[in-house]
Amino acid sequence: MECYCEPMEGEPCEVWLSSYRKARKSHKCGECREEIKPGERYRYTFIVFDGDASDFKECEFCAPVGCCVFLVVLQPHMHD
Repeated sequence: MECYCEPMEGEPCEVWLSSYRKARKSHKCGECREEIKPGERYRYTFIVFDGDASDFKECEFCAPVGCCVFLVVLQPHMHD
């Protein structure tokens, strides 16, 4: 599944790289906080916004909506 969201307003990220990976070790989903177990697929995203780099991981359940939450809720407040 992919995200079909577009930024609503404001400056776009300077870098937005997103790919699905297969976990080799346990991770925690940045959205639901559930464990991503070894062998499970998850989405890894790396961004640079206003010169600040961030990365996050999302389980397959949360990944389709995770970018929408970031774009609509979090990104507008990153300057605060």
